[in-house]
Amino acid sequence: MPIFGYSKCEFDENRLGEMREISFDFSPSDLRRIAHFLSECARGLESGELRSDHYHIDCFDRRWGRDHPNSDIIVLNSSAPEPPRVFS
Repeated sequence: MPIFGYSKCEFDENRLGEMREISFDFSPSDLRRIAHFLSECARGLESGELRSDHYHIDCFDRRWGRDHPNSDIIVLNSSAPEPPRVFS
């Protein structure tokens, strides 16, 4: 199932963009899977258990990638510490 969005601006060379709107085209059961993922991310971020800078839905729901190979949902953790910089 596709995830649609309207770009507000581009963040980087990978064409990651800030969306002003997104639309999900999923079944009710898949919407519940997404809701569960988002709820678990919120819980983990509040408790401090999740410290990475981002989380993919298939890390929480191993079947997601098989069921939806062209759709990924990622939660960003903007309060995560920045990784150490490597100077060359």
